[in-house]
Amino acid sequence: MFDWQEYYWLARDLLSLADSLPKGKRPRKEAMLRSAISRAYYAAFHAARDYLKKVKEYPTEQEIKASGKGTHQFIIDIFIANPAYPEWDEIGQRLNPLKSSRHRADYINFSEKHAFRKVDVVKAIVDEAEEIIKLIDSLKV
Repeated sequence: MFDWQEYYWLARDLLSLADSLPKGKRPRKEAMLRSAISRAYYAAFHAARDYLKKVKEYPTEQEIKASGKGTHQFIIDIFIANPAYPEWDEIGQRLNPLKSSRHRADYINFSEKHAFRKVDVVKAIVDEAEEIIKLIDSLKV
């Protein structure tokens, strides 16, 4: 069984490698930084998803389809403002912008001076994924 936390470690490795590339390798550096964002998001998302499965709160396919939201947003929304589990709210609130960063990193082509070309910006996003994973790990099963 694949350990989704390996994506988190891959994000850290990509961040490190991107930071060590010479200036002439900017396209590869940007690809590494964008990939780091994506991998960090998926590590956090799968931690959230797996937690819901452990506590028997994971939705059925029918529930997901009926919501019209898509699996990722539906999972995030389970964490947000869930009256049965108020301690989950922060996880959902933090996963939402991380999901948006992942979407921009994977699909949007930016101008020359975009923030995803800056190691410190991407490091903050990867750090946020780590904090979300820690929050999930601190929850009771």
